Amino acid sequence: PARSPVARAISPLSPCPQLGLSARITHLYYYSYMDNKASSASGPRTFRKPNRIPGYNYSAPGYYFLTICTVGHVPLFGRIVACQDGSQPARMLLNSVGRTVEQAILAIPDHYPGTAVDKYVVMPNHIHLILVISDSLEKAPSVSRVVQQFKRAVSIHLGKSVWQEGFYDHVIRGDSDYREIWTYIDNNPVKWARDKYYREG
Repeated sequence: PARSPVARAISPLSPCPQLGLSARITHLYYYSYMDNKASSASGPRTFRKPNRIPGYNYSAPGYYFLTICTVGHVPLFGRIVACQDGSQPARMLLNSVGRTVEQAILAIPDHYPGTAVDKYVVMPNHIHLILVISDSLEKAPSVSRVVQQFKRAVSIHLGKSVWQEGFYDHVIRGDSDYREIWTYIDNNPVKWARDKYYREG
């Protein structure tokens, strides 16, 4: 019989020498950035986080692609602006809330030495980032713990929570996956109008 998606998901893949990491990389099936290409004409689809893979260590060394959204996908962090003459690509113009979010992203390694933010973007109503957990740590934080601390830091600074419950993640599966996700994050402001999280405002 064919193996189940979960059985396939926990199969070890090859190391990522170009990333300087020899950890086992697996695919977690509760969010994929590729779903962004499949949003319906009637509006963005709602994603719910299914049960985690039993026994998986979420503090394992690796490169994690994370997406964290605002409550109701309300655009709170700024707006996308583009040059009228097309001489430069569209970019995100952060407001004060967006700058607070950006500062909290950059502070993640200060709170958790041995982690790094390899790439990120703050969008009007969500953020994407690549979180790196080093294989040199004796006791690494879990992905959930890092996200909770990040959310809490923003909420304390703002005096209220702006975050949707939970988050979405994808464990990066090698160099090709890494490059595609890095490019996706980099191009996110340019493709904002076609993003499944798009809201006017």
